[in-house]
Amino acid sequence: MHEEYAVGACTAGREVIRYRGTLHYAGPGSVVVLEPGEAAHRGPPIPPDFTYRVMYPAAGYWLKDCSPKGGR
Repeated sequence: MHEEYAVGACTAGREVIRYRGTLHYAGPGSVVVLEPGEAAHRGPPIPPDFTYRVMYPAAGYWLKDCSPKGGR
């Protein structure tokens, strides 16, 4: 579980993500966004492995850009 958003992109192979009790499948080019405090487990559904990139922007980073005045 993360205190930040999790934004991940599958870059090769195929992954399965268990999120809120449901399995979701993603392939190359798929993007997954999880809100802060959400738990998810990922891995390959069938070997071989998969690869992905993920970043963890702070919740306030996006919220300031969503306000009517752009956080100013």
